[in-house]
Amino acid sequence: MRVRIQVFGELVEYLKSPAGGKMVLDVPEGTDIEKMLAKLGLSSGYVGVVLVNGKFSSRNAMLNHDDQVQIIPQLEGG
Repeated sequence: MRVRIQVFGELVEYLKSPAGGKMVLDVPEGTDIEKMLAKLGLSSGYVGVVLVNGKFSSRNAMLNHDDQVQIIPQLEGG
């Protein structure tokens, strides 16, 4: 199945996304957020918030065909 992904901040550079942080990823049926992040090579330490179709999502939420996933990096500072 296909999911559309948009990454923000330093994740754009980390993933070397040629389309300004947007990409399409093919994943098997039954893939959850955590497995998708692993396929992208993103450890939990890099990822702060994940939105699926505009709503906050847990890491064990299952993805569906044509979901739109937005990945926001972990924020640091003080």
